[in-house]
Amino acid sequence: MDPSVSHHAGRLTFAHLEQLTAQLLDGVILIDTAGVILSANAAALRMHGVGSVGDLGATAEGYAERFKVFSADNRPLKRREYPLFRLLAGDTYPDLIVEVAPVGESEARWVHQVRDVAMDDDGDEPDFLALVICDVSERFDAEARFKAMFSANPAPAVIVRQADLRITQANAGFLSLTGFAPDRLIGKTLFGLDLLQDVDDVSAFRRSIEAGEVVPQAEARLLVADGSRRLVLFAGQPVDVTGEDALLLTFADLEPRSRAEAALA
Repeated sequence: MDPSVSHHAGRLTFAHLEQLTAQLLDGVILIDTAGVILSANAAALRMHGVGSVGDLGATAEGYAERFKVFSADNRPLKRREYPLFRLLAGDTYPDLIVEVAPVGESEARWVHQVRDVAMDDDGDEPDFLALVICDVSERFDAEARFKAMFSANPAPAVIVRQADLRITQANAGFLSLTGFAPDRLIGKTLFGLDLLQDVDDVSAFRRSIEAGEVVPQAEARLLVADGSRRLVLFAGQPVDVTGEDALLLTFADLEPRSRAEAALA
């Protein structure tokens, strides 16, 4: 085959690829196997706060000179851990969360969910590599605000994951009320712990919990760390800012009132 035809066909293939990525809402950075940044669509540029492909850097190394990347828990990553370098190394990461900031800034400006794509024409070595990016900054900001509010709320509360009814968070108010250490609660199922007894309509309560519906206020006896129980008023409501469907259960301690009433009887 005439090399010029092959070269022309290759250019067309890449041009078509650029046309395709231009239409995507996800960001796409295309690189070759040497680490040269070939293209980036408008979404990828926007997710890095830049106006041109050149502003990302000419290569993966150039990118690392312009942007700092952190893990989801805000740990600075080594260059070899950056998504672009892992892409070049042949690593796969279907849904990796990273935080990104321009070099010189101490706080992450964006939260990206990234995945790798390798493209080839003949099933052999990849011709192009793509970093596909979804900007999840708003979701993570909402989650951070919710977590801060949940932790600061003095009212005892727990978060129960809808998928398996396991407790994922318990605030200081709940730990203080029950005397439980976090590891006695986190990851345990609500019904497996038998936290609540003497609920008036147990079947309706369980149906509401399992369906992720609002749980009306009701009294129950709440298990505490020493094995005894306290009278509480509780209620539940669905929450959707934790990255997965969950229920927020809040509690009010009725034990002092119950004891006062018993003393006056």
